[in-house]
Amino acid sequence: MGFTHEVIDLPWLNKISNSSLTSDNEIPTLTHEELDDLDICEDTASSVWVPGRNIVFTSIATSYAESIGAEIIIVGWDKEEAATFPDNSKEFLESFNNMLNVGSPQNIEIKAPAIDLNKDEIVKLGDEIKAPMELSYSCYTGHEKHCGVCESCMRRKRAFKLADVKDPSEYNEWKVLLFYMILELKFVRKNIIQLKENYRKKKALQLQEKYWKTWIIKTSTGYCF
Repeated sequence: MGFTHEVIDLPWLNKISNSSLTSDNEIPTLTHEELDDLDICEDTASSVWVPGRNIVFTSIATSYAESIGAEIIIVGWDKEEAATFPDNSKEFLESFNNMLNVGSPQNIEIKAPAIDLNKDEIVKLGDEIKAPMELSYSCYTGHEKHCGVCESCMRRKRAFKLADVKDPSEYNEWKVLLFYMILELKFVRKNIIQLKENYRKKKALQLQEKYWKTWIIKTSTGYCF
């Protein structure tokens, strides 16, 4: 179709950002169950948030579109991500297009084909149209293989599972294994702590019962104190 792949480096954005995606801060990981916990997902979104990200990226895309005479900018924003990332929402899309109507001398429009779709619906659509989904990438780490444990990877894996479509992604299996080993250790530790607490309460009740019986015996025989 005559497309070219252009890369525009943004080193200044890295300098002003403290996002875990652009710094040495640890990238958060989630379990499948936590993907639907809005409070937890908002915390992870805050950790990986790059300041002004889609404002910056779409503005640069607008500059590039104006320079080559393009009329449409296509973005991959979707409904599922919009729950925790406001710059993925339909409101953001409409607002940005309104801004272009006012601020650009050219007739340019941002289009987001997946704006009303969750990720499993995107996978279903991709399967229907035979899209090369093995070429798509979701991972926060930026490594060649998907890490398999960051929120974005977990959502990707869940999407393929819900869509009942084979996942063609390559995941870093040792990271996945390590992640579940850590989860298992946390579960075991939590259970040990709970067992200790239950034992402590049981012993306290036994002592309470023992001395209560002793007090009853003493008072019944006249040895009240």
